[in-house]
Amino acid sequence: MNESQGEVVVTREQVLEALRAEHSWEVAAQTLGVKPGLAFMVATGLPADGSGVPELEGRTGPGPAPSSPQSLVNPRAHNPLRNELIEAWVRGRAARELR
Repeated sequence: MNESQGEVVVTREQVLEALRAEHSWEVAAQTLGVKPGLAFMVATGLPADGSGVPELEGRTGPGPAPSSPQSLVNPRAHNPLRNELIEAWVRGRAARELR
């Protein structure tokens, strides 16, 4: 792994080694300090979003085949259902309004 102007640069060999050790694109990428979509592209030579690739299916190359490589580029955002800080604020606000 090389760092150039604050960016992490990884090689195909590093990504493949991380995949062998970690068994998922997401964890391997996190281990290397890059985004999963970048790790996929470095290892396979294909963009994870499928752009410019007429037949991405069956051509994922090394590593585990993600159900949809697109998820490596645009992973789901974490959307917590509860936040204790917010709930406490709402309870306090409601108590003040109901006085």
